[in-house]
Amino acid sequence: MSRAFLASGLRLIFPVALLALVGGAIATELAGEKKESAGEKKAAEPTDRWRAWAVTEGAQTKLVVEGIYARGGPGLVVTLKEAAPQGINPKILVLDVKMATLPGFWPAISHPVPACYMKAPYAARYESVHLRFPDGNSHVIEKVIDAGKGPN
Repeated sequence: MSRAFLASGLRLIFPVALLALVGGAIATELAGEKKESAGEKKAAEPTDRWRAWAVTEGAQTKLVVEGIYARGGPGLVVTLKEAAPQGINPKILVLDVKMATLPGFWPAISHPVPACYMKAPYAARYESVHLRFPDGNSHVIEKVIDAGKGPN
């Protein structure tokens, strides 16, 4: 090969290598920004909201545990069932969160799904509620709110 050919080849390779190097750095930086924005979205992910309250006075006493399962979707039904056996502390109600999908085709989108548990008559014996999810996670409602006679 001639010297002129090698020199022209080097002149061509240098800018291409420089562009590849700069382009790689830009791509890495953009990928880092995408990861950070994904982390921000994860932090803004909706969370479950649960509460427990009891009507303890009057003829129609009841305990209500209600909430929103934030990672639900269309066709998902969420129910709360008393765990059997209950735990060793009689002041903590243990509920299993059960999930089922209705028959049919459902879009793969996420939206909150309500769930409710009611026990009547209620004898005011629980101080907190422990929810156990099918994936092994759990949530504790620290206090059962005493609503007295209720809304009436």
